[in-house]
Amino acid sequence: MFRSALEIPEPWYVFHHESDKEEKPLHIYIEYRKGAEFSCSNCGSPGCKVHDIQDQDRTWRHLDFWQYLTTLHARMPRVKLVNDALDKVRCQEQATQPELKHSRYIWLKN
Repeated sequence: MFRSALEIPEPWYVFHHESDKEEKPLHIYIEYRKGAEFSCSNCGSPGCKVHDIQDQDRTWRHLDFWQYLTTLHARMPRVKLVNDALDKVRCQEQATQPELKHSRYIWLKN
């Protein structure tokens, strides 16, 4: 029900959800399928493998489901670049964050 309501595309799926009837929060946990491949956020090429996890618990506040305050949780993957070309956003990130200068990886922007 939550997957269709949130319009979550493959390879993502609703892993778990929990709610507390008294405090009325609803927590929805989203995960990607094992072996999932994503599009390169730099050039759009499909088939990029997950390199590691950027953020173990990224959270977003979602519109409420019924009377429940809804929060989405997900582990955000980081993928290996398909090619060495860098877009303008990545160049700006490297200029402001020197530790990214020699990195061959890019944050998933989807």
